[in-house]
Amino acid sequence: MEEPNISTWVTDRLSVVLPVLRRYFREEQLSLGGGTVLQARWNHRISTVIDLFADHQRFGSVIAEFSSQLEQDLYNIPAVNPDHSWVDLNTVYCELDGTELTVMPTSVRINEESGYVVPTTLVKTETTATILHKKVAARMVEAGACEIRDVFDLYTAIARDRDALNKAIRLIPQISLDRVSAMMKSRPTSWYEDTTRPLVSVDPIPNVREMVDQLAEVFGFESN
Repeated sequence: MEEPNISTWVTDRLSVVLPVLRRYFREEQLSLGGGTVLQARWNHRISTVIDLFADHQRFGSVIAEFSSQLEQDLYNIPAVNPDHSWVDLNTVYCELDGTELTVMPTSVRINEESGYVVPTTLVKTETTATILHKKVAARMVEAGACEIRDVFDLYTAIARDRDALNKAIRLIPQISLDRVSAMMKSRPTSWYEDTTRPLVSVDPIPNVREMVDQLAEVFGFESN
């Protein structure tokens, strides 16, 4: 079944890159996640990146054997900017007609599938809980990143899909959630405004401090 409301710019760009990716991954081995899928489900903001994921073992074997060839194949796509494209141990990245497209390894701890695919492809879409889990576990806990788009997505989930948010954070140790909450609270408002990826088509933008406080409450954070 096709995921409803996936933007045509996503399918248009995937149609250009998938012929190359199919040489290294079966199409059904790839999944689409991130804010682009949440946008399709919630229509809460505009996402302008395509985040694809592959099983970490398959990703690792592809990189070990074919990284140079894969990188060259990406360069040969006319719409790809070779100056802003690369392949390394953790990321396949290309800029395609101004759109960032990545393929990254994933070890998802939430054992569920959405049952949907990206229209005209066999690429699966991730569940909302999986996407939210990655935003907290991978970006905030592991990478120590604190971006306004992730805060806004998680904040939106409180009202739009609280069950998915609860499922997403249930597998994260409380000490890690407390650290994320402390990190969000320690950032001045100007931190969230100074970003290369601001919120697009969000009017009005909710008060940052209010979003952070509500998320910290959901995460179970209690300041000393």
